[in-house]
Amino acid sequence: MGAEERKGARMPTAVPEDAAGATPRTVRLMNEYTVELPLWAEDGLPLPETWDILPTGLLADLRTWAQGFNDAYDGETGTWSPGFDVDAYFGTAEGLRDRLQAELGPEVAVVWHRWESARVRPR
Repeated sequence: MGAEERKGARMPTAVPEDAAGATPRTVRLMNEYTVELPLWAEDGLPLPETWDILPTGLLADLRTWAQGFNDAYDGETGTWSPGFDVDAYFGTAEGLRDRLQAELGPEVAVVWHRWESARVRPR
């Protein structure tokens, strides 16, 4: 079993396929405006919203993390909402990356692409 306990969820039987039907060697964890599931394949396309190879708890946590970005990051100004705990948010991302890596195994490299850290932090 992967890093997360699952009730009634099916176990991955193989490394998942991307939208083109190829097995990704790299999965990127990265936020993007309005994206619900912040996972991207090597070809730069988002992985399907219905990517059910992951446990439901992990999928829910990924979606919650992405929603936090959509709620708190202003793309026009490149700033986070006042009072938003960016350090805790980035810490959550590191944990999600580690959980993804444990689930997908050594065949797939999981990379967290933290583009929004180059922007202005809240004051």
